[in-house]
Amino acid sequence: MISPEGDGLLALLLTQRHPGTARVTGIDHAQDKVQVARSIGMPEATFIVQDLADAPSETYDCVSVTDVLYCVPLAQWPEFLAHCTRTLKKGGLLIIKEVTNRPRWQHLLSYAQETLAIKVTKMTKGTSPHFESMDTYRSHIDKSEAWVYHSERLVSWRPYPHCLFLARKQ
Repeated sequence: MISPEGDGLLALLLTQRHPGTARVTGIDHAQDKVQVARSIGMPEATFIVQDLADAPSETYDCVSVTDVLYCVPLAQWPEFLAHCTRTLKKGGLLIIKEVTNRPRWQHLLSYAQETLAIKVTKMTKGTSPHFESMDTYRSHIDKSEAWVYHSERLVSWRPYPHCLFLARKQ
């Protein structure tokens, strides 16, 4: 599994839930986030600083993109998602978890938080956050040669409009 996801939380959850069976490669362009992930000490996980464009083709059974697209300009989504799909083996699973733009009050809260993370604390790399409709996410994923077979809003006690997409490489 490849996971462009930052500080290793998903990798930690996977390796704890499936000890000895889940091999995870975490890729991020932010050295500081990769260092945090490495410091957790997961023998089943490898974390590297790398551009997704340089990741090997048809290597992974699963690619997870967690809270990344909102920092990638919309015009660059086709290329980014194509890289994600390219790294998957045929029939591989693409998991995308993002924040959507509805309901509006949750969108505004998420926007304020991520603007602070990007522009003030510099915790997140990017220029300006943007959260799209579920239809926009789905349309871009479908165009990347991955077929979305499941999507849903993730309703929880948290005040953020999370959404999940599961897709298979065609």
